[in-house]
Amino acid sequence: MALHDDIDFELEMALAANQDDDEEAFILRQIELINAMEGRNQPETINRNTNEHNRPLVDNGQRNTSTSRSLNAREKRLQENIEVTLAAQRKLFDESIRAIKSSKTSQAVKDKMRKSQLLDVLKQKFSSVNEEFLEAAISWFPPVACFLIANLVEIGMEQNLMASNESRLLTLFEYPTHSERGPRVETNCEMPEWMVEEWHKYIDIVKKDYATEVSQFECQVCFDTHHIANGVYCASLYEEQFINDFDGITRDDGHRVCADCLREMAKAASDDAAIAKGGVGLKCVDPDCSGVILYAHVSPYLHDEEVRSRLHKRLQQEAIVVLQGLESCKKCQYTMQIEIPKEELQTFQCPECQAEFCRTCKIDWKDHVNNSGQAKRCEDVMSPEDYKRIKLEEQLTNAVLRQCECGASFIKTEGCNKMTCRCGKKMCYLCRQKNIDYNHFGEGRCNLWENPALGDLNATENILQEARRDQALHNVIEKLQ
Repeated sequence: MALHDDIDFELEMALAANQDDDEEAFILRQIELINAMEGRNQPETINRNTNEHNRPLVDNGQRNTSTSRSLNAREKRLQENIEVTLAAQRKLFDESIRAIKSSKTSQAVKDKMRKSQLLDVLKQKFSSVNEEFLEAAISWFPPVACFLIANLVEIGMEQNLMASNESRLLTLFEYPTHSERGPRVETNCEMPEWMVEEWHKYIDIVKKDYATEVSQFECQVCFDTHHIANGVYCASLYEEQFINDFDGITRDDGHRVCADCLREMAKAASDDAAIAKGGVGLKCVDPDCSGVILYAHVSPYLHDEEVRSRLHKRLQQEAIVVLQGLESCKKCQYTMQIEIPKEELQTFQCPECQAEFCRTCKIDWKDHVNNSGQAKRCEDVMSPEDYKRIKLEEQLTNAVLRQCECGASFIKTEGCNKMTCRCGKKMCYLCRQKNIDYNHFGEGRCNLWENPALGDLNATENILQEARRDQALHNVIEKLQ
């Protein structure tokens, strides 16, 4: 058998036996197998997003192109196998926790002899678990749950088990989980007939082929079936488990999207499609889900640099729009937050280019003070015509422009008058009331389908009518019309 065939066989055996490995050790062992295939001694880190090595692979200064492609294909397959393995381990843990938490204390073994028999079997099957811990488990859990608890402790997943917030488990883990003397000496213990069925229930959970079950997923956009490594899913930013170990791939409790649909979502979001609050990523495809697809998990799938750049900029804008008092330098566009009102602090002093100007009228500050250094009013610095022109333009703009609470401004071109901003907030386009629903519209209330153009036209005409009374604005009005 060739070396590569031997490695493939070892890899398959390692994948089949992965339940006894912790995740980090398992991954390192797989990388070592791939390294052995090419005669390398030290394991390398593989970038999960690009499948690239952290150092170039060379043989005598050159590498045959076909060999390189073959290696990349093998490493890609290995990476996919690792993703499936991690997902399968997560599925095993979830199924075990579900069975443990659904078990009843009333189903625990009560007979003294059977308790002793159960303890003997547990000690034999799970030699590294503390005997006192097993005795306590027997008092509160039925046999199947005892087997599952001992198995999770044996494979080093007790921390996850403790985080399940089940009162019996929290009390159980007051006992030491592992013996200070190390694993017990193997003993032969015949499983009594009454326990065989319970043992088979346990085996059905831990030996189930989770890898097959989780190796594929159905995209929530195109509904095609894809490999687990070819997509990401959403998760709650406020979920404790998300904070602990979320990686965008191996968990299976979110709405999963394939790579192709993810790229289309990113392209739409780079323009004006809805994005997650705070600019952390894309909104979940399920309108009723508050989950987020983080930008860190979207970015590796974006091959179009223009889309990546536009989306990155859009997310940055969304991230800072929630801040109050953001102002930008008129020369270099440096942006900073100024919490002091303009009435108390008139000047913008740019720390980047040292420009200094009025925060209200944007005129350079050197032209905004008199000979004694005292600040002038904006209307005194500007010509009367310019000052009135700016005020008129502001009024006309505000008459047709709507602004969301998040700071985004927009004008409706089509559709109904119940507006949903890209931040998710809703408002009525007619009366501009915020946080409304469809109950806002109806008889005696705002019309859902009324054309707002007539109302906007009347508002601008009233503003112009008032402005015509000022002789200084006649030339401005003529230019606007």
